[in-house]
Amino acid sequence: FLERLVELICLYVKKASTEEGAPEIIGIVKEKLKENVQNSNFDVTAYVSSLGYNQDYFRRLFKKHTSLSPNVYLNNLRMEKAKELLFINPFFSISELSKLCGYKDSLYFSSCFKQYTGLSPTKYKK
Repeated sequence: FLERLVELICLYVKKASTEEGAPEIIGIVKEKLKENVQNSNFDVTAYVSSLGYNQDYFRRLFKKHTSLSPNVYLNNLRMEKAKELLFINPFFSISELSKLCGYKDSLYFSSCFKQYTGLSPTKYKK
């Protein structure tokens, strides 16, 4: 019985550590990133570590399935949120917009926005 139990545990661990299990965890992390688009205190590295994954391993795994690192993925979600908010209300100040999109620094937000869209937030409004 004990030998069979050890065999089953080994099979379980092997299956859980293969990339077959990757899409489930990738989906979980993507959802968590979506939930935290507005949270400027959300730390992707800390979250991934709390799941028990090595940061480098998880970054490679995430990138394999999404073609982006988790941080870039979150940044892209925030930029899409900014574009959406500007469409809904073009009168947001840059400071308001940056806070609503999870950025503490409006200058950094503006820089990211310009890099992502090719336009500054002010020009994008127009």
